[in-house]
Amino acid sequence: MPDQQGRAPLPADGSSVRRILWAAGFGAAGTSILSVANDLVAVLALDAGPAQIGVLNALESVSYLALSVPAGWLLDRIDRKKALLWIQAIATIAVVSVPVAWLLDSLTFSHLAVASFFVGTAGMVWGLGLSSILPSVVDKRAAGSAFGKLQSVETATGLVIPGLTGAVLLVLAAPLTLFFAGAAKIIGGLILFTGPPAPKPEDEAEPLKFWAGVSEGFHFTVRSTPILLSTCAAAVANSALALLMAVQTVYLVRELGFSPSLIAVQGTVIGASGFIGSLLAVRLLQRFRGLSTACVATVIATLSALLFPLTALNPDSLVFTLPLITAFNILWNITAVIAAAGKYGLMAALVPSAMMGRVQAFRRLIARGPIPIVAIVGGLLGETIGLVPTLWVFVTLALIACVLHILLWILSRNWDLPDPPRPGTDS
Repeated sequence: MPDQQGRAPLPADGSSVRRILWAAGFGAAGTSILSVANDLVAVLALDAGPAQIGVLNALESVSYLALSVPAGWLLDRIDRKKALLWIQAIATIAVVSVPVAWLLDSLTFSHLAVASFFVGTAGMVWGLGLSSILPSVVDKRAAGSAFGKLQSVETATGLVIPGLTGAVLLVLAAPLTLFFAGAAKIIGGLILFTGPPAPKPEDEAEPLKFWAGVSEGFHFTVRSTPILLSTCAAAVANSALALLMAVQTVYLVRELGFSPSLIAVQGTVIGASGFIGSLLAVRLLQRFRGLSTACVATVIATLSALLFPLTALNPDSLVFTLPLITAFNILWNITAVIAAAGKYGLMAALVPSAMMGRVQAFRRLIARGPIPIVAIVGGLLGETIGLVPTLWVFVTLALIACVLHILLWILSRNWDLPDPPRPGTDS
């Protein structure tokens, strides 16, 4: 089916998709090891406190706000595979420098902080690059399904690797496990780079200079009703979740009496549900249009959001509260992954390949930018109006996101979007 410019979509390249999935798996393995070991290095090797851990976590994520737009512009100008190899090499050097410094008895918190910033920045560029390359190697109709597979690999890796890292930590000091993280990251970059080159986009033109290129990406994002509306819907949904996360642990412990081990079990439920959602997304998007799938998933997520504040009806009964919290975590995380995959197909269908990096960067900036601010506001609301009223604010935000998704689906019926791939199509 031709796209809106009359061009036939690129044929699906199964070998290239598989190579991307393998690369994503190794990249996610490195990130998963770091998620377990990095804070342990700070605490055990440097005697860091909560404030310092907060600084490390902030440095790992600040690049999404400060550098995502320049990164998107750069990825649209250069060979994306080569750029991602270099970015994984930088991440590897940053990661490996920590255990080397520890072995030399010269590791400092400043060193760990700088390494965390470089690793976080590299992770941001890596994720942006993979999602920009993927539409160039699949039929646009299969982009959502392919993105679901990418999420499946990353989620499954995130479920398995932390447990293996814990086993390794029984015999190795925390800093030494970072050698494995560095190796995983560079292997991921090499797997991606050594594959066949991505097809040249038919819409490729002379690259624009920085401000002109950024302006072009920004105007495309805000002038495209489908892209802008889907981005705003994602921003509200992310804000709802950030608000919940600001008060969730306090509410579970102080109001519902959950033990740390019970909260840890809920974390496992969340991870497993995300993995199930990624598997379902692949199947659903092979049969149904992405936006209709995302709309139904968001409605289910909104209904599940009601379960959280309803636990206040009988907070002292674990028999009452535990099933509600578990059902919320299962339904919310399954449907959130499905909705994200469904909307990714919209990006692949509408955004020119040569502009994918910049548009993805602006979408991430708008969708994730409010998260730090909303997290702070959520904590303040919890202290001023109370935990349960704050949970109802979370439900309200989830409802607004749902309305935006329904509006997006209604408007999409007038847009020329690709149909799902026929059963048996390789994506």
